[in-house]
Amino acid sequence: MLRRLLRSVLVALALAVTFHVSLAAKRPAFLRCALDDQTELLIVIENFDSVHEAVHQCLDFWHGHPSGEER
Repeated sequence: MLRRLLRSVLVALALAVTFHVSLAAKRPAFLRCALDDQTELLIVIENFDSVHEAVHQCLDFWHGHPSGEER
């Protein structure tokens, strides 16, 4: 019984070491939007169809200036 448990633990450890699976979620990409009053907004690009739509949101809705993309 103890041998089976030990083998199972060793197999589980070997599988955990050999498979490098990241469990963390991928961080979304943001568009940095600078407003006239020196504040910056981070617009999530995934909420729109493309980067162009996120830039459009920054320019037309927030009346800001897109200043780059970041993760």
